Amino acid sequence: MGTEPVPAEAEFEFRVEVPEPPALEATEEDLALGAALYTTHCASCHGDGAVSDSEFSDLRYSPTPVHRSWNAIVVEGIYATGGMPAFKATLSTKDAEAIRAFVVHQARLAYETCNAIDRDAEPARHQSLCTRVLPGD
Repeated sequence: MGTEPVPAEAEFEFRVEVPEPPALEATEEDLALGAALYTTHCASCHGDGAVSDSEFSDLRYSPTPVHRSWNAIVVEGIYATGGMPAFKATLSTKDAEAIRAFVVHQARLAYETCNAIDRDAEPARHQSLCTRVLPGD
């Protein structure tokens, strides 16, 4: 009784689901420009198609405050101390907005796909496509 070993540190996961992306109207041209700029400037860290499987942010999960501060983050570099460089030398605010339009479009596709999956019938599929483990401290 009471002889089972206790782990030195409990293991916890904190998962988040793809949030509903903000409403955003973009033309096909905006999306094409955003996709091209994203591929050139963002994909190496944030993943192809805005899908990240690394320690860097999967931008489809960006909360509202990130979208509100997009140009300050991308162009001005307010997260530079955290590793996100400023792109003011290479991207205009219009370019950054085109990238954001592409990211929002990708987030919308993910959100709609996830809402179409029956979580009870396909829990593993839902978890793998629609949730992300947040990094711990």
